[in-house]
Amino acid sequence: MIAEVKNYIKQIEKNESLSEYLESECDFYLEDEAQLKDDLEALLVGGESNYNLVPFACDGGGGIYALLDNGCVGFIDSEGSAGIVGNSVKNFFSIILSCGYITDFGKFGALESKEAFLNYYNELEMPRDEASVNDFIRKNDLVTDPEQIYTIFKDSVMAEPRLTIKATSDEYVDSEQFFI
Repeated sequence: MIAEVKNYIKQIEKNESLSEYLESECDFYLEDEAQLKDDLEALLVGGESNYNLVPFACDGGGGIYALLDNGCVGFIDSEGSAGIVGNSVKNFFSIILSCGYITDFGKFGALESKEAFLNYYNELEMPRDEASVNDFIRKNDLVTDPEQIYTIFKDSVMAEPRLTIKATSDEYVDSEQFFI
């Protein structure tokens, strides 16, 4: 699983256009391993996860994308929310490249139904014709069909057991779930 994540990261690091797209359209940033581990530790102060977490990227607001020990991809933000955002690394990249700022889908109720998802998806102003993105999608056999994206996104966020951060101190509270 970690090898799979590293394969995707290598491809992104070698492609400046793809990296810039992920940063600007998806709020997905690559950082060095030590920085990501420090950021994850900071997010877990006063709490513990029900999964072993291997951070591999971050967002612009202090959140961390992490590989979970069951092969799913989780996201922990700096505001006290957590959740599974991909039931596999491949599905995570399919989702993020199609949907951009994936946390917005929870904020706006876009996963409540296929119709709501497709309406929100079609209103996104993402440049979906970027050559470097399409090459990455083809090379990795990622999903792009919006109806399939809805299904894998919905299945991912509903995966059990959910990613949770339980407070270990009275100064903190348990994490809230994204999307539900």
